[in-house]
Amino acid sequence: MNHTDRIFGDGNDARDFEQTTIDGHYDIQDLGQTHFGDLWLIGHYSYRILPWLIVGTNLKLRNEIRVWQRIGMGFGMDLGAYFNPMDHYRYGAVGLS
Repeated sequence: MNHTDRIFGDGNDARDFEQTTIDGHYDIQDLGQTHFGDLWLIGHYSYRILPWLIVGTNLKLRNEIRVWQRIGMGFGMDLGAYFNPMDHYRYGAVGLS
């Protein structure tokens, strides 16, 4: 098998924690309860160029939610290589992230 691909989704959810701020007089003001969460969608692809060399990438999409409103979205990408010159001696490196 020379190709590998995968799509993966993940999320975390933290509910009902105290939200505060600091006013102009450096006093902490209570803003009440809030909600925060992250949703991730990650796509992976790798290709075996030679029997001992594999290259691949991860593409990421992040959606940040606070108080049930989307407040941010971001994209990311990782490139990597996996080098296996002899059995049981494996080396991996992230080239660009």
